[in-house]
Amino acid sequence: MLLTKSKISEYLFITLGINKNEAKELVFIFFKELSSTLIDHENVKLLGFGKFNVLNKKQRVCRNFKTNQSIKIKSYVSISFKSSKKLKNNIKKYIIKI
Repeated sequence: MLLTKSKISEYLFITLGINKNEAKELVFIFFKELSSTLIDHENVKLLGFGKFNVLNKKQRVCRNFKTNQSIKIKSYVSISFKSSKKLKNNIKKYIIKI
């Protein structure tokens, strides 16, 4: 299943009874806030779901095994996600029921 912003806003429209434009705006604001927080190099924790971590990767030297040449990899910023125990347990319960 592909979960899109439009599917999330449709779900909010149906479950909360707000109009479609408000639901779209709510989803837009949520993802904008999530993105801007990560851009500011701050971690984001969503209780019961997981944590987005901003990782600063340092410059390093690697080796190309085919050519045996050293390659410098520039420093960069990466984002990782670690799911919460609650989410993992919910997934395990669902898989066991199948």
